Amino acid sequence: MSSCGHPRFPPEFPITVEAGEMEFALTATQPQFEAFGSGLDETGRQYELLSLVHTDDRDPLLTGRPREYLAIAHNHGFFDVPRESTLAEMADTLDVDPSSASETIRRAVNRVIEDFITAHDG
Repeated sequence: MSSCGHPRFPPEFPITVEAGEMEFALTATQPQFEAFGSGLDETGRQYELLSLVHTDDRDPLLTGRPREYLAIAHNHGFFDVPRESTLAEMADTLDVDPSSASETIRRAVNRVIEDFITAHDG
């Protein structure tokens, strides 16, 4: 537990600090996020929720390594234009060879795209 009474969640990179304000992403279940917000409320810390993404835990789109690799690639700016990190940097961060990182990330992206197209056909 942290000093504000909520479980510690590692912030996702990049973390932006500007003019005394910090912005970062957080992945948590709804009860975990509510506990996080309550902990901040109890200490009087101000915060603003900039966006919220809901996923259905009954049938997760990605799990395990593909989800981890895709999240890390996204958080390190691998998909940004221009890219904030290279495939070699992703492989180094993930402690795998570049071909393994590439294959896993590409398969995960393909799965997400297939799901999106299937959900929006019609």
